[in-house]
Amino acid sequence: MNRSLLFAAVVSAVSVLGADAAVAESEQSIKLANSCYASFNSGSYEEAFKNCSAAAENNDAEASNLLGAMYENGWGTEQNYEKAVDSYKKAANADLAEANNNLANMYKEGKGVKADESEAHFYYEKAARLGDNNANLSLGYMVSDPNSSYYDKDRAEQYYKLSADAGNDLAQVALAKELIAQNDVSGAIPYLEKSVEKNNPDGMELLAGFYLRGEAVRADPNKAFELYKKSADLGNTNSSLEVARLYRDGVGTDVNYAEALKYYDVACKAKLQDAMLESGMMYLNGQGTDPDPQKGIDLIKKAASFKNIVALRLLGDIYSNGKYVPISAETSFSYYYRCAAYGDPECEMNAGVMLVTGAGATKDVVEGVGWLAKAADEKKYVPAMLKLADIYYTPKYSYMDHEACKRYLRLAAEYGSQEASEKLMQLNFED
Repeated sequence: MNRSLLFAAVVSAVSVLGADAAVAESEQSIKLANSCYASFNSGSYEEAFKNCSAAAENNDAEASNLLGAMYENGWGTEQNYEKAVDSYKKAANADLAEANNNLANMYKEGKGVKADESEAHFYYEKAARLGDNNANLSLGYMVSDPNSSYYDKDRAEQYYKLSADAGNDLAQVALAKELIAQNDVSGAIPYLEKSVEKNNPDGMELLAGFYLRGEAVRADPNKAFELYKKSADLGNTNSSLEVARLYRDGVGTDVNYAEALKYYDVACKAKLQDAMLESGMMYLNGQGTDPDPQKGIDLIKKAASFKNIVALRLLGDIYSNGKYVPISAETSFSYYYRCAAYGDPECEMNAGVMLVTGAGATKDVVEGVGWLAKAADEKKYVPAMLKLADIYYTPKYSYMDHEACKRYLRLAAEYGSQEASEKLMQLNFED
């Protein structure tokens, strides 16, 4: 054979073999990648880790991103934030949008790298440019945070809207909240409705409130109950409290105290003070259960431990009237006094009276009058005005001052007290 012809034949053969090898290698890469995706999506993480590791070595960006997720969460391998960052970076450098968002999260949370807001912002913006709507949501959160160096409240709505319009239910709720804060409830409703379609429990909670109040939509208690209940069953504890109230009061559903207590229990476990207080009252009154004063009082005390003013005042009343427990003026005074310290006018008055009379407390007329004056002068609490008038009028308190008495009666009369008007007329007649 001609030497040049022989060379051409050899070259041709090598080219064919090279092309076949390239095709085989490409097919193998595709096979590895598909195995990675399939095993990851099926939750077979140990198999996915093996498959995705091999695919990532072949520079498959999606496989590197999934490998990062497995390292980050400890799926199919030991949790390792540093390796997660490395895998995310490899995929991010290949311009995979989701990987840039994941890498931004690592910088934001300081997982596997030193927390760095500027790096997080850089990768969020890159991810957003590449089309990741989660990144727009994260940017919205960032510019909404007054503690962020990127704080720019005016831009939050823009970022939320980009993500919301792309179908992100978290962004739809965030945008709705932003619009509600701007008193644009009508504009918020459609986004809440979209989030509800995606089973977002927070969107359900907000929308339910509007149906319950009839704000920007026609009042529909049944619809409100339906939304609150679905939200509660999806884990929203604020909605659990609302469902309990609706069952208790028979709003949007039949009265069902037993169901109310079930939902109150969920809210109590989430440490919602109002749930502790309200379910405590149900146990005291035997609603949905046999009366259990001890359990009821224990729940109310838990609410009081969170400085709940209503709970503190109620405990003062309970130990004062002796309906559920033996009367204890000392215990009653301790709750009224704690409640007064938080500025409640009724407790200021009750604590003041007990100090003036020495009931449950060491008698101290000066301090007692001081608490009464806080309620009367600062809070314009009419019962405290009447009590002060009585103290300034009655000799037994050794605090007589008829001009001060008249001043508080006039003040109480100005705030609509018929009793004060009558007493003032009597005093003027006596003078």
